Amino acid sequence: MLAGTSPVERRETTATEQREFRKLIERIGQDSGAIEVSGEPPVSSGLPYPRLVDIPGWDVLFDIPLNRYLDSPSVFPSVDFRILWLVGVTSSYSEKRLACIDMRHAQVKGLFIATYEEEYGSIGLTRQVRRAFERFLTRVTDRIAEASRPDVAYEWVKVASCDGELLEKIRNRS
Repeated sequence: MLAGTSPVERRETTATEQREFRKLIERIGQDSGAIEVSGEPPVSSGLPYPRLVDIPGWDVLFDIPLNRYLDSPSVFPSVDFRILWLVGVTSSYSEKRLACIDMRHAQVKGLFIATYEEEYGSIGLTRQVRRAFERFLTRVTDRIAEASRPDVAYEWVKVASCDGELLEKIRNRS
């Protein structure tokens, strides 16, 4: 769910972008002393729906942007951040990453990331990941309940769960 009216479109990489990326990887490989660089271009599912990578702002789920966001004084990761609620999975060669962004509440914001092994498919979503997601959802729900109490003066609360580690940043009203 995105704020605003303009929809997100699926964008496939072009052949030119793939060639330029391959050249970049080959140059990095040569500079590091690699003998050979191998890789396959991305394969499209052919579906018309936007992927996680097509949604502006989704990269807040990576380590550096996430830490920047948690340390920032702003309630949103950027001025033009449009994601209100998102659940998705990104895939790499060896693992998948379950992601959830929940920015629907005015004061309480939540980000969840859990990595699991690709080879096991949905079975890879272990009990540990499910428990971490349940803890995250419980913490967000508890903070929302607290924020609605008249004796609590939150300006904002940021709740993040990264591979089972629960992080919180709280800013109280002055």
